[in-house]
Amino acid sequence: MKGYLPNIELRFYFIFSVVLYTTMMYNIQILSNASLSAYNLMDDGWKILNRKVDNYDSEWQVFKELIGNYGYWFAIHIICTEIFRFTKFKNISLLYFTIGAFACLKIYNVRFFLALITQTVICYGVSTVFKRKTHIWVLTSFWLVILNSLKFESYFQTAMNVLDVEESKVHDFLVIFAWCILKNISFNLERISCHEKDERKFTFVHCLGYMFYFPSFHCGPTIIYSRYMSMLDHLNSSIDKEYNLEMIKTRSKHLMLQMLRFFGWYVITEIGLHFFYIHYIVMSKNLKSLNIFALFGLGFLNGQFFNNKYIIQYGVPIALGKFENIPMPSTPRCICRVHKYSDMWKWFDNGLYEFLFKYIYTKMTTRSSSVPKKIFASFITFFFIYIWHGFFDYILIWSIANCVCIVVEKFVYDFIESESFNRSALKVIKTENNLHRLRAYIGAHILIPAILSNFFFFGGTQFGMEFISRTYTNGLWNYFKISGTIFLLYPIAEAIKRYEQQRDSTKKKIIY
Repeated sequence: MKGYLPNIELRFYFIFSVVLYTTMMYNIQILSNASLSAYNLMDDGWKILNRKVDNYDSEWQVFKELIGNYGYWFAIHIICTEIFRFTKFKNISLLYFTIGAFACLKIYNVRFFLALITQTVICYGVSTVFKRKTHIWVLTSFWLVILNSLKFESYFQTAMNVLDVEESKVHDFLVIFAWCILKNISFNLERISCHEKDERKFTFVHCLGYMFYFPSFHCGPTIIYSRYMSMLDHLNSSIDKEYNLEMIKTRSKHLMLQMLRFFGWYVITEIGLHFFYIHYIVMSKNLKSLNIFALFGLGFLNGQFFNNKYIIQYGVPIALGKFENIPMPSTPRCICRVHKYSDMWKWFDNGLYEFLFKYIYTKMTTRSSSVPKKIFASFITFFFIYIWHGFFDYILIWSIANCVCIVVEKFVYDFIESESFNRSALKVIKTENNLHRLRAYIGAHILIPAILSNFFFFGGTQFGMEFISRTYTNGLWNYFKISGTIFLLYPIAEAIKRYEQQRDSTKKKIIY
């Protein structure tokens, strides 16, 4: 549709967003410099900054420890696979499994390794014997029960004893075990559905290589098996060609640039944790005492940290996978660039979205399915998300809210983007620019509960409920200010998306 908002208006929205984000960050900085009860529990930060550093996010600390202590395994992986290409060794999956197995044994122990490979062996055996998708999903339910049971304190100590590891390594096991569940689902469902001519791509060795692919072994992202299989096809088509030094230079240059990019994000994130003690503020401050800018600034920075964390944690494996010609999912997009919550699910964790869409949602519905059937398929998809993440109240609230918000968003946008709505609205508001502003204001109201639902995921039930209370129970004037603020941020995110679509469209025209 023509008639997008004028550039001068978009500049105003941009300036407003900069002022708003700066104000929120300033309020959090003041809180970070105030006396916090947990201040002395924080680690000493970089000497050059002479400040404490927020070390409360355990997932981030585990990732830093992994890279600091065992990052050399990424280098070993890349060097070995390049030697493989040079010597034209035929079985790259065996190489992947060997590297991943040795790394697992080095970082953890034999019991840890056996527990993971047992899941893979049983799944492969079930798909071999029964060759039915129903059996794979029944077995998946069993693995999910085990995964969630181990998260309870009564079974956690048992896991430590069985695996013969300390507490932090049990957390690692739960994360890796969860990734393996998704990979086993993908491999075995694809195997059951494959044509007879493709069976050679579904051998047990390929399964092991896919499961123990080291770059995504600890931190993800989700890589469905068809992406891994695409790499096998590429390899088989080029295995007999000469080792191309120019190609390796190009690939290496791209990999180094990507690694520098993610290192830059790492530095920015670490500096941020020296000045904004967002996790400790959530833990130690009475949230009701915070002013509106401080509270929503805390929510914004928690979201931005979560965003940066996964750009780095997913970005490193994605860069390494692309170096090896695996068509990896895209890296997470910045949360400030999202104006539709369905885009958040699609582009933040693109690998998980692809998995859910391919193996759950589309198996229950099609484009021509009835509305109730589509809603039911969405419910089942988010029910799986809830079980996979864990039986916690804040996860349940987050999952239900996400499901409801996406379903409602679908109905609302189908209505406001319809021809009948356009004709009726234009009779009243006259111009297409005004129609665009009207859509933005309606869209802002749909986006608000979706944004608030994420605060449950970031900080727990109490954290999320404080945002719900401040947004919906403090009077109409308060809600009008919040909705108006989201409305003013909305066009910038939408303009960025339009720019990216036009850029991608131009690239395709040049290529084709």
